[in-house]
Amino acid sequence: MVLPTFLVDGFVHGSWSVKGASLCLTPFRPLAAADLTAVTEEAERMLPFLGATDLSFTFPNAMAAARQSPRS
Repeated sequence: MVLPTFLVDGFVHGSWSVKGASLCLTPFRPLAAADLTAVTEEAERMLPFLGATDLSFTFPNAMAAARQSPRS
């Protein structure tokens, strides 16, 4: 099975899924602030296409989550 993924500069950096009305993004590793902003902006543009209304991030571990915020 191949998961839906998102790219940063042409490389796979995470997976995504739609759960109910939420688009959930799960980076495989911490993203640079500029990359996180770009991924967030692109995901927000995809919400209507996917029939979702919310955007959420699931980080691989608590340390990565503490270092990142979708809205820097």
